[in-house]
Amino acid sequence: MMKKLYRAVAVPKMLYTIEAWETTMLQKRTSKKEKGWNARGFTKKIESVQCIAAICITGGMQYTATNILFTHADLLPILALIRKHIS
Repeated sequence: MMKKLYRAVAVPKMLYTIEAWETTMLQKRTSKKEKGWNARGFTKKIESVQCIAAICITGGMQYTATNILFTHADLLPILALIRKHIS
């Protein structure tokens, strides 16, 4: 149920305005100025929400590696989810 709720409610809410951020979100930033509250920072916040959701879905521990949680919860990593949403 948690996975269905996450996919039906949380993902659409998080990716609502992704089309406006998509070009800068997929680029790598190098300077310290560009690492602030920009699209990459926004992506990090979405990743933390997705990690919490994966912990709730799987019942895993807080310190479990995120890639293992995503695999067991059958969730895509956030950048793959963004690319899938955009295309």
